[in-house]
Amino acid sequence: MKMTLSRRDFLNLVGLGLGAMAFKPYRSWYQEKLSTPKMLPAFPDSAIIGRVVDPNIDLRSRPTNDPSLNTSIRKLEADTLVEWKREVVGRVVGGLSSQRYVETPEGFIYGSAVQPTRNLPNVPITEIPTGQPGFWAEVTVPYVDLAHEGVIASPWLKDHIAYNFPPRLYYGQVVWMDNIRTSNGFPEYRWNEGANGRGYGYGSYGEYFWGGWSGLQDPDRCGCVANQP
Repeated sequence: MKMTLSRRDFLNLVGLGLGAMAFKPYRSWYQEKLSTPKMLPAFPDSAIIGRVVDPNIDLRSRPTNDPSLNTSIRKLEADTLVEWKREVVGRVVGGLSSQRYVETPEGFIYGSAVQPTRNLPNVPITEIPTGQPGFWAEVTVPYVDLAHEGVIASPWLKDHIAYNFPPRLYYGQVVWMDNIRTSNGFPEYRWNEGANGRGYGYGSYGEYFWGGWSGLQDPDRCGCVANQP
């Protein structure tokens, strides 16, 4: 028997489907990926590694943004990593004060859009320092991908989900760790910066993040205080 749907019936069915989606706004492949343990990726083999800090940054054939010369090769996304060869003085038009560009093997990137980083992996510790509730640690690689635990509540994490961008810690950041696990085959530290005067306060939302922390210096090497401030 052939069934037909009226326009009203069709709209009601569509409405039910959208309603079900509304009750689970973050239940997607992204959320599953968000909680998956992550090891450090392979970083470029370069003494200095440039990290593009903003989206849609031009890679140029010459160190200038002069529109009459059409120097743009392509756009680079945020967190693109490049081999940093040297800094050069270019020609910038349009009101920007800095004339500095970074030269890479493929072209030039405006200097203010690139963070100089290094890849200095460490031997991670496997236990919290004796008698301490946690420790400070410094990121010593371009970035560390994070695995989420807990609720999704902070504006920071919701923005990352909305833009389909992975939560990360970046070179030079110093953050508070309060737990270590090895159950996934490699050491991971738990980033927990609550509302008690440590860092950004994401822990106060009930969000926690794990990472493969060979990308962080242990407390003794980075000179961080291995107890609460």
